[in-house]
Amino acid sequence: MDTEKHIAFWRDGSLEDAQVAGELVGIGRWKHAMFFAHLAVEKGLKANVIRASNDFPPFIHNLTKLVDLASLNVPEPYMAKLVVLNRWQIMSRYEDAPAEFKSEEAALLVEFSKEFSEWLTEQL
Repeated sequence: MDTEKHIAFWRDGSLEDAQVAGELVGIGRWKHAMFFAHLAVEKGLKANVIRASNDFPPFIHNLTKLVDLASLNVPEPYMAKLVVLNRWQIMSRYEDAPAEFKSEEAALLVEFSKEFSEWLTEQL
């Protein structure tokens, strides 16, 4: 496994998806913005899982589990937002789950995903 290549793949995808989430908020596509906000964080965490384990990340979406697998010391305010982002991603991922995003909450979580994705990049 080319560790650096795989880390770069996940890291770059994380930063790009965080940008896309912001663009989606800008046009009022809340459900899609939340999906990409979660995806940005998930990819950043998977880059850190590779760094910690020197192995491929698991096929999971649970952000708090990925934090554990990456052996990261995530500040508590970030952890609280990860729990919320986990909840919303389920609603944005599955069509039969009711999803009512408030624009203010979505915008704040998208901004968090950008900030946290950048923080994750610094941890690499």
